[in-house]
Amino acid sequence: MNNLQSPTLLDMLPLFGRVQSGEPAGLATESPERVIEPVGQAIEETDGPGEPSSPEPVDDGFESGGESQGLRQRRPISEARFAKYVNSRQFTQVETIAPGVAHGTYIEAGQVINVLLVHRSGGGRVAVSPGTADKAPVGQWAAEVGAVAAVNGNWFEPFDGPAVSDGSVYGGRDHGYTALFGFTADGDLVTDHHRLERGRVDNRVVEGVAGHPTLILDRVVTTDFGGDPTFTARHPRTAIGVTGSIDVVILVAVDGRSSTATGMTGLETARLLERLDAHHGVMLDGGGSTAMWISGRGLANSPSDPGRNVGNQIAVFGGGS
Repeated sequence: MNNLQSPTLLDMLPLFGRVQSGEPAGLATESPERVIEPVGQAIEETDGPGEPSSPEPVDDGFESGGESQGLRQRRPISEARFAKYVNSRQFTQVETIAPGVAHGTYIEAGQVINVLLVHRSGGGRVAVSPGTADKAPVGQWAAEVGAVAAVNGNWFEPFDGPAVSDGSVYGGRDHGYTALFGFTADGDLVTDHHRLERGRVDNRVVEGVAGHPTLILDRVVTTDFGGDPTFTARHPRTAIGVTGSIDVVILVAVDGRSSTATGMTGLETARLLERLDAHHGVMLDGGGSTAMWISGRGLANSPSDPGRNVGNQIAVFGGGS
């Protein structure tokens, strides 16, 4: 694989600006929201630290029907800054697979980890498969719509938490153990902690998935998983996150259940997102559902249940695709 430009000393400096005290991080005080319409789909209970930083202020003050959700504004970064960020992650291998999309791999003792980094100001974008799409293996829908890569999304059977595709909300309700991870048309992030139960989805979200548990929020890492064996044991993992600028989406697929890849616990997955400089992130469906597909190659990872039909998918598009 072709390495991006080698990092310099400047590469190791903080790459994303922090929101200063008193600087607004949200939008207006009113936000229309939509009721989540359940569908017949059915959570499959399958199975290096970042720099310290003060949490970003969060504007949870807008109200509609008694609901509120945290919105973090996107701050575009340059292509040069994105390249420095990618190189500073110290991947075993890294390459550009499309304008605005990098694919990196960590191959370490007992771990094989695939990472997609999507620079939205550089032409990259993400989209979620619609609720009308049949359950299918990761990559099938993505190939049909001309995406360059994809990973699996929500937990399912039953379908867990809401999802949003092109502005249309589908899936399950927030039952107090799901966290929406959604994006507005302007690229801003809407998310909050999985403990905050929501009956509605912010009307500004046009693409989004939900997962549990919250792994990192305002750069605070979740360390207590309540003894839940689903997250204290090591399994294949899929997770989504964003950097502090909200301009770079992070998608990870961690292999497991094999002689060469042990998988990760919930805390280890949270630390992985922290290593990737994520400020916010949530766990998606894992176990046999964990899969990452790249156009022209097929599966980039080694799923423990190859070909599994998943509830929905997050497709990645590069500039021009």
